Amino acid sequence: MNKNPHAASYEDFLDDVLRDPKLAAGYLNEAINENDPILVLMALRNVARAHGIKSIAKALHTQRENVSRMLSARGNPGLANFLKILSAAGLVLQVKAKRALAA
Repeated sequence: MNKNPHAASYEDFLDDVLRDPKLAAGYLNEAINENDPILVLMALRNVARAHGIKSIAKALHTQRENVSRMLSARGNPGLANFLKILSAAGLVLQVKAKRALAA
């Protein structure tokens, strides 16, 4: 089977999309709306990959291996690093009410 040299992989396509801050924010928000920490970590990992793990590591003042480890399936970046990764990707975390409270 011949591979089409002009066909982009899914990861390449996703990386291109997630380099756009508005699209990355929507992607992460959808993951957060699912209320599944594993899905949120996967989405954060994809955003970090799109922006380059090496550049994310530089923003966190750590080694690339440490970033890869914290974003692995068993990783746990912690809130401080979560926020730093978002910042390095040009994003911020915001909170909104689920619904209006009854009076």
